[in-house]
Amino acid sequence: MSECQSVLLPQTGDQYVNAKLLSGDLGVGVEVEKGDEDGRVTKEAVSGAITAAMGMKVK
Repeated sequence: MSECQSVLLPQTGDQYVNAKLLSGDLGVGVEVEKGDEDGRVTKEAVSGAITAAMGMKVK
């Protein structure tokens, strides 16, 4: 695996499955959290995902 981490922001279709696979099972990325009520992404959520990805270790 690459030492480069991904910040994942799925929008439609199979992107949700791919994001779960990459962030969960493979551990090579961080998925940006969306709001519960409206599904919108905040700048704080993006910033948090980037910060988390920068601190990740490769499996």
